[in-house]
Amino acid sequence: MSNNAYTSQQIEKIQISLISLLDFVKKYDKTPLPRALQFCEIIVRNIDICRENEYADIVQLSELIQQDWSSAMHVHTGLPEYYIDEDVYQARVSINNTLHEHILEIDKQV
Repeated sequence: MSNNAYTSQQIEKIQISLISLLDFVKKYDKTPLPRALQFCEIIVRNIDICRENEYADIVQLSELIQQDWSSAMHVHTGLPEYYIDEDVYQARVSINNTLHEHILEIDKQV
């Protein structure tokens, strides 16, 4: 996790990746979103708000992204422990491998 402000382009890429993760989860997991993914939704909304203000608070937004992502990645209750249950074993493996690829991609950006 960096302590520097992101560029607007980096923020856009983070948001696209988060939306992709959320869409993927909502497609395969019909249960309510776990708290870790709610942090992802908060990041997406905060980016929208900052964009509406032409990134006037980009330093503060960068800090919030890092804090919220850190909360989403909490070791015992966050995204590293999250998985999507599926009855068919091979489908469960495939879905969860893709899920964790999404998470790793975002983690590299944040």
